[in-house]
Amino acid sequence: MPKIYWDGSLYKTPWPKPHPLRANIISRVDRPNYEEFCTLVEKFHASGIKKAVVARETTLNFDGPLCPFDLLKRLPKASVKFAIVEGDTTFFGATPEHLYMRVGREIFTEAVAGTNLDKECLLGSEKDLHEFNYVSDFLHDELKELCCEYQASNLGVKKAGPVYHLHRKFTGILKNEINDTEIIKRLHPTPAIGGVPRDEALCWIAENEFFPRGRYSAPIGWTSSDRAEIAVAIRSARLDRRSLKIYAGLGLVDGSTPIVEWKELECKIAQWMVLLQQPVSLKS
Repeated sequence: MPKIYWDGSLYKTPWPKPHPLRANIISRVDRPNYEEFCTLVEKFHASGIKKAVVARETTLNFDGPLCPFDLLKRLPKASVKFAIVEGDTTFFGATPEHLYMRVGREIFTEAVAGTNLDKECLLGSEKDLHEFNYVSDFLHDELKELCCEYQASNLGVKKAGPVYHLHRKFTGILKNEINDTEIIKRLHPTPAIGGVPRDEALCWIAENEFFPRGRYSAPIGWTSSDRAEIAVAIRSARLDRRSLKIYAGLGLVDGSTPIVEWKELECKIAQWMVLLQQPVSLKS
């Protein structure tokens, strides 16, 4: 059985003591690489799909072992920090995104989409706002079915490490017959993880993505009769002693270009690379 560690808003577990270990990167491999990513973007534009969220796996190999709990401790504050340990392998991360939280019959969820290093540029970006509206509209539609009443906040921004995201909070009162299984089934994956239309986008991703996601971007968390906290396992990595796989994803929409989207992927792993004292790159 895996050991699970959690540091969220509603529940925290005791964590193992971190052991600072320093090692040098001896190789980096991106799946897809930049040329393959360019082809992927071209395929998306030819697909007719409104939005598809694609992911990249960056594998860093080191000349010595690393401690996942040391890395987690040094990552910026997040909505949830988590770790799943199975033998010598640890899947862990610091995600900025809750799928939802529940206290009694009250539910909280959030729309998170769009990425930029500059808050004002993000708020003024039609492309990012267009991408965000897919997520926000999706939550409006699903909460109408899940809740007897709900409300949404004004559009805002949320800082996650070095980047900003467009953000909107939702709160509601669940219908009596709704349980956590039904909530997860309806909310995951949102257009921030899958795409629009959802079924078509998920089929396209399964056919065209370059690696199996495993736990990356999955719903992760815990439920009880009176409370629940489920996060989306993004800003995550998988460590196998001397090999670290870092995951990052982004939404392709009309107007997406390979060079801009690749830069966004680099921004999303920047906190990992800084932590490992390595520069980010434009192409790999």
